Amino acid sequence: MRTYDFSKMYTNIQLDDLKNKLSILIDQLFTFKRSTGRDCFLSVPRDDSKESSWKRQTFNDSCNHKCVDAEKLKRWIHYLVDNIYLSFGDDKVLRQRIGIPMGTNCAVFVANLFCFAYEFDFLVQLVDANRLDLVSKFSSTARYIDDLFCVDNDMFSQYLYVSQADAQGLHGIYPDFLTLNCEQESRESVSFLDVLVFRDDNIWCTKTYDKREHLPLSRIDQKKYPHPSSFLSVRSKYGIITSRMSCFGRVNIRKKDFIERTRLFIKEFHARGYPLKEIRNFAGRFLKRNPLHFTVKGLLNNIFKKMI
Repeated sequence: MRTYDFSKMYTNIQLDDLKNKLSILIDQLFTFKRSTGRDCFLSVPRDDSKESSWKRQTFNDSCNHKCVDAEKLKRWIHYLVDNIYLSFGDDKVLRQRIGIPMGTNCAVFVANLFCFAYEFDFLVQLVDANRLDLVSKFSSTARYIDDLFCVDNDMFSQYLYVSQADAQGLHGIYPDFLTLNCEQESRESVSFLDVLVFRDDNIWCTKTYDKREHLPLSRIDQKKYPHPSSFLSVRSKYGIITSRMSCFGRVNIRKKDFIERTRLFIKEFHARGYPLKEIRNFAGRFLKRNPLHFTVKGLLNNIFKKMI
């Protein structure tokens, strides 16, 4: 198992390459929709609570919906990329020519699509070359934004960058200006995002991993949860219990790991001033309503055992 991290992904993206790759990706999407004989115009509502939908025919923009085709979407992307400005003080404005600012609301989606475009091209060339052996190798390689998880793939390092090519002429995945650093390599355990993947008696397991509990972040005094006196609604404040236990239930495969992580959370939450009786009520409600990987009989008492 290996975990990788892109070094300064957002600030290293070359904008001309970004516009080119996203334009090609948009053309591929709309060409695919046309080839299937289905609707090929995207209707985008102004109301965020409503979903976009595909239409068979074009229509004029209105106060409720916009009609988006490939050319319009590409113009929007180009305008966004070409009009990134930074203000310094009252008298200096500079245009950003390399990288995209992490502060803009669509930065994560743009960066993710950019990497996906390269990954898609890589897989297409493998399929075209009938290299299904390599496709199988990469089936257990996954990326989340700028973090990458690689399992049982001894070929990955040979196909990191587009500049790399094998004897058959197949090129690698990512552009050279995106630097991938190997952070961990182990046959026993690695951490990826907030999950620790490890072996227990030849069985693969997962449990919660919190980097704030390890150096150097463990030196920082952190108060994670809102104080009971805050103006948030009672439902919002105690809803934290449900959301955290839901996360622990998905990640922690073993019962003892779920108990350990839930106890730690409850101690921190109780230390902020929340009464233990209410915490227990919300925790019990969660255990009754949500299925877990293991039996929950006696679990609530086990979690609160010896807790002050």
